[in-house]
Amino acid sequence: MKEVKYNINFCVKTFLALLFIANIFNAQTLEHGIKLMEVEKYKEAKSVFESIANTNPKEASSAYFNLGKLSLIDAKVDAAKEYFQKGLNIDKENAYNYVGMGNIALLQKDSVEAQKQFEEALDMTDFKDVYVFIAVADAFINSDSKNLSKAFEWMNKAKTIKDQKKNPMLYYKIAELYVKANNGSLASENYRIAINYDDKFIPAYLGLAEVYLKIKIYNDAEANLNSAYAIDSTYALTHKEFAEFYNTVRNFGKAAASYKNYIDLSERTIPKLERYATLLYLAKGYKDAIEVIKEIQTQKEADAQLTHILAFSYYALDDFTNGIPAFEKYFKLASENELISTDYQYFGKLEVLAGNDSVAALNYIKAMKMDTSLADLHGDVAAIYFKAKKYQEAADEYALKEKLVGKLSVREHFDYGRAYMILKQYANADSVFKKFTEVKPDLPLGYLWRARANTNIDTTSELGYAKPYYEKFIEIVTAPGSDQSKYKNDLMEAYRYLGYFYYIKREDPNYKDTWRDNYKNYWEKVLTLDPENKAAKDALDNLKILK
Repeated sequence: MKEVKYNINFCVKTFLALLFIANIFNAQTLEHGIKLMEVEKYKEAKSVFESIANTNPKEASSAYFNLGKLSLIDAKVDAAKEYFQKGLNIDKENAYNYVGMGNIALLQKDSVEAQKQFEEALDMTDFKDVYVFIAVADAFINSDSKNLSKAFEWMNKAKTIKDQKKNPMLYYKIAELYVKANNGSLASENYRIAINYDDKFIPAYLGLAEVYLKIKIYNDAEANLNSAYAIDSTYALTHKEFAEFYNTVRNFGKAAASYKNYIDLSERTIPKLERYATLLYLAKGYKDAIEVIKEIQTQKEADAQLTHILAFSYYALDDFTNGIPAFEKYFKLASENELISTDYQYFGKLEVLAGNDSVAALNYIKAMKMDTSLADLHGDVAAIYFKAKKYQEAADEYALKEKLVGKLSVREHFDYGRAYMILKQYANADSVFKKFTEVKPDLPLGYLWRARANTNIDTTSELGYAKPYYEKFIEIVTAPGSDQSKYKNDLMEAYRYLGYFYYIKREDPNYKDTWRDNYKNYWEKVLTLDPENKAAKDALDNLKILK
């Protein structure tokens, strides 16, 4: 029986694990190719194996097998099958190419043919080569096959092989099978056995970390990752698993940093860059996410998901120049059911920054139709209408926000009342400013504008509707510590109103004894603020002839 000189694995972790089983490689060049696969430098590995296949007839069959593995990693099943067949054409006693053909059959859901190929490989080595068993296990692990009973049967048989009972790779593969079978308990047990037989066996630590992460025992997951890192800090997949750990616990900054290390230690591929861009966005590294996506776009057209991240990143940076076209492109790429309310919300905000208010309002309305919890946006729509002098529409939107959200901001409340004032709907304005003063009783402008609304309801001032509000305004503005200079004109307005009010009440019995002093007091206050005020001077001159 011809001895096969290399280990085989279809799963990425086993590529890493092969570092610990280096003694099974007799050819340094094959070993170099495998080590490149371990760190996911697949292009370099392919170049090595192609060179061996073309220049080294003795190792060509093994090289074709590894080229087949690389094709499977790249999801190129037909190409993989061709490589395995080439390997068999060169050396029909190379058991691993039969395993490769069995893997193809499993992927094509032909379990009968798969078992035939696997048994051929195992029989060829008299069921005594543990690494052929491991290769078969890998084929099951990396397929959609749900029936793992035969795989477990073969792996149990592998444990009976002389001198292999303490092989950590064997228990690692059994653990991987249990992971596929959703049995975390037995998976953990076998990972620990692998570590017990070789406490430097990094893949087992990573496997344990994954199990703990899945069941949310985060401390143990992190502890195993730290153990792996302590053994070899340059081990690429350790950094990848750290990235997934930090992503799960929502430490996106560390997740992105770990994933960058993973890329730097392996191969810079489009799928990895796509994942990296996502983590950078989640970590609020918007500028870096944009740069990574730009790098991707030099090699392929960005898809809907990447364009989405790009648009959101520009939004986060208030970059409407690039953000608007990014959103427009995303809307073309995404299907209707992929669009979410936030898309329209963010697009609308960028349009506001660009000065396209009418477009922004339409997008805000779309967002609210998709998600009623975004009722706050009624305030944004109202502000756009107010700016465009569409005061009725503005008032309606403010009313909607108040009804749905239960409150308005100070600015919104103020503009809500002002909209009614401009529309000459003074009773509505009075109601709005009444509520404003209840919500913000310490702000003088609420009382001032309520007074103004009431001067338009009580146009002759006979009823004195505005009087208490002007008085309250004066009280707040003239209180110790208040900066009266900001309200000079408003104070003069209030003083004039009150001076006039007492003038028209001079014959009212209720004011018989007080009107003159109050009249004089308020007009003198006007003169204090504006010594040359003609109306105040005339009013005080008239006092001499008033009875």
